[in-house]
Amino acid sequence: MYTELHARSAFSFLEGASVPEELAAACKAHEMSAMAVLDRDGVYGAPRFYLAANKISVKAHIGAEVTSPFGWRYPLLVKSREGYQNLCRLITRMKLRAGRKGEGHIEREDLAAQHAGLICLTGGEEGPLAAALANGGIAQGTECVRQLCDLFGRKNVYVELQRHHCREEEARIAGRVYLHSASPRAGNCGAAAEPEFGAAPEIAGGDAAIVCGFAGGDCEYARAFLAPAIYVAGFGI
Repeated sequence: MYTELHARSAFSFLEGASVPEELAAACKAHEMSAMAVLDRDGVYGAPRFYLAANKISVKAHIGAEVTSPFGWRYPLLVKSREGYQNLCRLITRMKLRAGRKGEGHIEREDLAAQHAGLICLTGGEEGPLAAALANGGIAQGTECVRQLCDLFGRKNVYVELQRHHCREEEARIAGRVYLHSASPRAGNCGAAAEPEFGAAPEIAGGDAAIVCGFAGGDCEYARAFLAPAIYVAGFGI
């Protein structure tokens, strides 16, 4: 069963196209039992998404994409009450430090102090792993995943892969697969999906995902398409 773990609502201006209620309805229509909404630098859509999902018996997972000093974002999922409290504190600290709207960021030291109860995804194009692979190839990508595991713990780091059939993305896919097949200490990662921008096909366009779980076992590729026809692949490390 496919579960969308990295959706953005319209509260992520210019990056999300659907209001929280539409995301919950799409989740129900595709017979997904749960969905996670991670808006940019805030939990703006979380209350409306939670209320809408609760009415139709869909499990609502909460999180946010939080900007780093380097411009890329940590996609963070809440797994407990403590995690939600820490996420809110991190976002508040970031906003208070910002000189102007949209300029805030969190430091690694902030996360080191308040990471309990949080799960970190490696994200899509805006995530830390994509930035590391682009700047330093496999070596820097490996170091990025190791640092995330050191910060959040191996069981709290999950790798995302995306496929929209563009050249840069294919290179990132190849790099991530090689990284985890060649570096057994890179991290212990499970299934996560790409960022979803819209709940309807006419909004999402050609959006497609490869959902990858790094939890041991043999390495095999899986092709994936828009929900509900999405396959989960396990990549061994």
